[in-house]
Amino acid sequence: MTRSASTSAGHGRVAGVGAGVTVVAAATLLVVASPAPVSTAADPTMTPIVVPDGVERSPLMSDDGSVLAFITTLDPPVEPPAEPPDESAAESDPPAEPELVLRLYDPSTATTVDVATDPSFAGLSRDGCVVAWAGPPTDTPDTDVELDVAAEAGEFEVNVFERCAEPPISPVTVGRFDVVAPLTLDGSGATLAINTGTEIVRLAREPGEPFVETDRFDAAVPPSDDTVTAGRVAMSADGSTIVFESRVDHDVVSETDAGVVGAALDDGAEAPAEAADPEVAEAPLDQAVPSAVFVWEGGVVTEIAADAGDPSISADGQLVALVKRATDGEPVAGAYVIDRSAESPASALVFAGGSSPVLSGDGTALVAVVTTESADGAAEPAVAVQRAVWSGSGATPFDQIIVTSLDVDAGGGPGLPVPVSPTAVSAHGELIAADGDSATDIVLWAEPVVLVFEPSELDLGSTDVGQLLTGSATLRNDGSVALDLADAAIAVGSPFEVATSESAPCTGLLRPQATCTVDLSYDVAAAIAVVADLTVTHLDSAAPAATATVTATGTSPTTTTGATTTTSTTTTTTSVTTRPTPRPTTRPTPRPTTRPTPRPTTRPTVTIPPAEPSVEPASFEFAPTIVQAGRRSAEVSIVNPSNTSITVASATIEGGDGAFAADPTTCTSAPIAAQSRCAVVVQYAPIVAGQSQAALVVTFSDGASLRSTLTGVGAPPPVLTVVPGVANHGQVVTVRGSGFPAGAVVELSVGTESTARVISVSGLGGIDVPIVVMPNTTLGPLLISVAGQVDLFGDVETTLLISSSSDRASPAVIRGVGPNIGR
Repeated sequence: MTRSASTSAGHGRVAGVGAGVTVVAAATLLVVASPAPVSTAADPTMTPIVVPDGVERSPLMSDDGSVLAFITTLDPPVEPPAEPPDESAAESDPPAEPELVLRLYDPSTATTVDVATDPSFAGLSRDGCVVAWAGPPTDTPDTDVELDVAAEAGEFEVNVFERCAEPPISPVTVGRFDVVAPLTLDGSGATLAINTGTEIVRLAREPGEPFVETDRFDAAVPPSDDTVTAGRVAMSADGSTIVFESRVDHDVVSETDAGVVGAALDDGAEAPAEAADPEVAEAPLDQAVPSAVFVWEGGVVTEIAADAGDPSISADGQLVALVKRATDGEPVAGAYVIDRSAESPASALVFAGGSSPVLSGDGTALVAVVTTESADGAAEPAVAVQRAVWSGSGATPFDQIIVTSLDVDAGGGPGLPVPVSPTAVSAHGELIAADGDSATDIVLWAEPVVLVFEPSELDLGSTDVGQLLTGSATLRNDGSVALDLADAAIAVGSPFEVATSESAPCTGLLRPQATCTVDLSYDVAAAIAVVADLTVTHLDSAAPAATATVTATGTSPTTTTGATTTTSTTTTTTSVTTRPTPRPTTRPTPRPTTRPTPRPTTRPTVTIPPAEPSVEPASFEFAPTIVQAGRRSAEVSIVNPSNTSITVASATIEGGDGAFAADPTTCTSAPIAAQSRCAVVVQYAPIVAGQSQAALVVTFSDGASLRSTLTGVGAPPPVLTVVPGVANHGQVVTVRGSGFPAGAVVELSVGTESTARVISVSGLGGIDVPIVVMPNTTLGPLLISVAGQVDLFGDVETTLLISSSSDRASPAVIRGVGPNIGR
């Protein structure tokens, strides 16, 4: 079976890298020990790109991957002393402290924006539009800053910044709180949750209004005095569900930030001065301080897992990932997933030895740090970042999984480092950001998008004109991350139409190895064969569209004419003479035999009516023609089968909105002789896209008339695109074209090159040409064009932006578009 795959080793939004970010693509998919069935996929390539700038930690990512937020440490500038250093002054003046900066990074443009200084904790809404951070309180608040919540004796001042507003709204101070973990925002930034170490504070606001405190809670509502809250807090996209870790204090102060696996330390926060017992914070999973995971929903707190911590939640609030200790009830410690929507919620083990689990927004991907003990116990345990993706079409979360090891690329090079704080994961798990030790930048992981049609060629069959043909194409996710088909465009060329499948529509989330159905129909309009492309383009990715070829054939209805055969029969009457038996002795003289004269045979006379004139063909369909530029011609013959001449008074076009034309003088200047014919030239030059219909009306001198039906399809002009749209010297880009006349030979010109490239158009009307950006190419827009051809199409142009900055993380490099050079 042939597959038409669209593969992209990377993500559509990752066009470059910036300060403090390393970009890598997906690595080897491995089968690892897991209770769920595990499958593998092909190894995509990876291209690491390092742009170091300080030390980064605590990455946060928007669901769509368009914004990455992290706290970076910048070394203070070193100024040479104006005079020889004074030893006494050196002893009295301590060295300058490194500066902390909250930085936003846009992967598509490789640009950064610094939002705040001296942040200790940060938060980012799922849509990436609202940034929050906790920093040192100001002694005298600015008079322009309004405290949205009454100030309390907190250690930090919490601020929010709405970056998507036009113009952006200046940062606003929400209030002062004790903060022990990163801040948590909902999908739009309308709800904020703060972990104070003793309770969770929930704040909410209406659009344009300040934050208002709505709830305070820990393991109970209202919060109790002997309970602490530890580690990170996770929230659903609508802000209605919050999951957190809590436990009884036991008068152990250091337990406030220990968590099941040092959750607060994993979140990038430094251990508070009171946490003087490192053995508690560093306790192994099976010896960690007992705790439980709770869910706050609608003002009610419910425990969902005992001996557990470090929770994460899906955007809809139905799936919760957490770490469980080894107990009699759960003999295996590791990362589990709980389906809260099930009638009897149960936890499913995904990663044995897993910690710091993070769920993707759609709930299909789980990223965790996995510790694997050696078989004999002699070697050091192996620690790596791994991702499990819920695959197939099963209803039980993570019943089938694809596991990807993210620590090594396909070529054996480095991948994601073991993070010191929880990873940041996009909505479908296709982008992952992790920060390693103090010497490692944040690494951004990009995953391929792979959609295929099965089969890649679909024939709807044949039927008579006026009938309906239907069929279905199967779309399959051959990648290792889920795709939201609500963000996809499904289209088929004319004259076919797409209908919504009732059995398995391609409208929602398509998990890896799962399929959906695209239903197609064709209302047969002419007795010809038609062909078109069925495409699915994922709007959230720069991957090529998945394509299938659809064909169908219209046939003319069969007409049976009954013929009556007349048979003439002639009857002949014969007289027979009877001869008497002669007597033996006497021979009489024989009498003469009399034969009657036969009656004449009568044959009927058949009168043949005179032959009538006709037009051939009675209907004609022009091939698809490009609007505003294309023109096609055909001949319709007026046939005179009679023994006398006939005179044509006129030959005109009726209907068609100006798209059809005919030469009115061809057959009207002289009579058409007997047993002859005359051809009328008709033309089709569409003005607008879509199907048009007209008729050639032939009128004779006696007032009689004949009609020939004309149809045609106006096709949109050809399109040129360049992938990627921005490139630098030495990079390979791919010029893609669609909508050209199939089989045509075109000339492609690039910039000021003296010689055009001669390119053959494919049978589907496309071109795909790799181009190397030469070192002497002028920076700025580079014109790429295909010269128009008379009566086919006009000039087609596009531009490629040539940049001087490195863009090695662009789709052309990460996804292997065109041949790669210099690597």
